[in-house]
Amino acid sequence: MMFRVKTFIFSIIVLFFVGCGTDQLVEYAIDKAVDEFKTDDTPDEFITEAEEISKMIERSNEIRAEVFVGSPVSWSLSIALSAQTHADLLAVNGKLEHSQSQYGENLFVSFDVANYSDAVNNWYEEKVFYDYASNSCTGGQACGHYTQLVWEESTEVGCGKATTIDQSATIIVCQYNPPGNYTGESPY
Repeated sequence: MMFRVKTFIFSIIVLFFVGCGTDQLVEYAIDKAVDEFKTDDTPDEFITEAEEISKMIERSNEIRAEVFVGSPVSWSLSIALSAQTHADLLAVNGKLEHSQSQYGENLFVSFDVANYSDAVNNWYEEKVFYDYASNSCTGGQACGHYTQLVWEESTEVGCGKATTIDQSATIIVCQYNPPGNYTGESPY
């Protein structure tokens, strides 16, 4: 019960600072919450999740900085809740289908243990198939995960992760606001 109260307080702190739109404040809130709430009986998942989010945001912004300056992504708790709901659904029904949410969305499945940065790095691998001059994917390859990742106007992200019922796969859903990948528009 105490862990749930601490998690709720942590979520409120992060939500407040995310609302301020300042990445440094979000990182500070995560670090302070980890320091303040960590006890001998705090589950490792609490610490791991905060670190995982921080690393994923950092990696996403490194990738975005390769193609344009400014417009970093920041974590959105409300979007993360939407992404988590969809990840849970996919884990139960076993189908890798996009949600009908208002957000842009990237899906990732791994048959090993995976984290948010693994998903981001997987989507980044599509960069070699994206041709900026023609604003298209080359050689019939997929590149839409990459273009959503670097979509300049998409400045908020939230992710969710779930394990399939048979424990054979990890499913990660990341949703982006505002959504990207509009036909005829370049990502940056």
